[in-house]
Amino acid sequence: MGHEGRRFSRGEHEALFFDRNANAGHTVWVDGRIVGGWAQSPDRDVVFRLLGQANTKRAAAEARSLQRWLALM
Repeated sequence: MGHEGRRFSRGEHEALFFDRNANAGHTVWVDGRIVGGWAQSPDRDVVFRLLGQANTKRAAAEARSLQRWLALM
């Protein structure tokens, strides 16, 4: 996603989610755009932070799904 032609997806918060080599961190995407970031806490909970008015209910449901999947690893 770091390719210059993919810049449309990064938005104004690019520095929060991409390193200087344009490698993305753990990002939350909705409709082809980055709307936040996520991480796994030390107690293995998936936590996320959204920017702006992103769909919190949808992100929370996906976070629960990801947490169940990660528990299988």
